[in-house]
Amino acid sequence: MLTGAERVGDHRTSTLQDLERGKPLELDVLLAAVVELADITGVEVPTLRTVHAISDLLALRSAA
Repeated sequence: MLTGAERVGDHRTSTLQDLERGKPLELDVLLAAVVELADITGVEVPTLRTVHAISDLLALRSAA
């Protein structure tokens, strides 16, 4: 997979493009859904919660 990614060359993901353009990030939808499922099932996801919190801060900063 990494070799295939290297062949793509200089590429910016859509999330990075949104961040660079100051557009809303779609990370909250993806991360919040998984955190919510973890809450429902009682699974501990401390790293995911941290990533979710950081992405929320990043989104607030880029919107400002």
